[in-house]
Amino acid sequence: MKTLGKFKAAMFAVLLCANFTACNDDDNESNGNVIDNKKITMLVYEYNQYGRTDTETTTFDYNLEGRLSSATYTDNHATTSEYTWHTDAIDFTTGRGNFESYLLTNNLVQKSDHPYGCTFTYNKSKQMSTWKEPGPSAETTWTNSITWDGEKITTITHALGNKIRSKTTFTYNTRSCSGYNPLIVDVVYSETLAYAHPALFGLRSPQLPTSITTKDYDENTTETHNYEYEFDAEGYITKITGRTENEIVETWNITWE
Repeated sequence: MKTLGKFKAAMFAVLLCANFTACNDDDNESNGNVIDNKKITMLVYEYNQYGRTDTETTTFDYNLEGRLSSATYTDNHATTSEYTWHTDAIDFTTGRGNFESYLLTNNLVQKSDHPYGCTFTYNKSKQMSTWKEPGPSAETTWTNSITWDGEKITTITHALGNKIRSKTTFTYNTRSCSGYNPLIVDVVYSETLAYAHPALFGLRSPQLPTSITTKDYDENTTETHNYEYEFDAEGYITKITGRTENEIVETWNITWE
């Protein structure tokens, strides 16, 4: 299925609004999964460069237990995915007839069950520490290794085979948001289920990076993205606007209910 971003694209950086005040944790635990008082119901991503804008929209629907039941992704056409929850797996199908499963252990996704499906590992705090995208051989397998300091991702290294191709570095101030920051999901693993339930992937973080810089060792380039946030009255992020030095402007408009 299509997603709102690609991990191997240039990573993102965040510049906070000066007047934001950190909010209290207002979330609940249900069967080991984090259930927020507010859930993401729409995510509209826009990418603008040199006056051309591309728009991608994802809408999210939930069942009575607060679990994602369906999501519709729209760019030039609409594709709807339906989700079925089991004790140790989450199945989903798309309007194109594709069928996949996420396999769970201790309420964490361990594997995407399809040919060359991604695999995941976690640290003792149930935060994602690696995810691999297998290829036909070891030389064509991507390994993404994530380092955490508390709730903050500090670095991500991206290796193809045994060679590190790029490294992403995060810096922070002391501010945070209510719920979680969808941009963290977008940067690390931008699948629809992860936007709705980031705790299943060990990516639920309220922290807001001030900058995220990627060094590409193949191209010998360094790029930093800077972002501004807007919030609702309860401290949930409603808009992220990102800019780079090469005139790329990205926005995420986020609806919570």
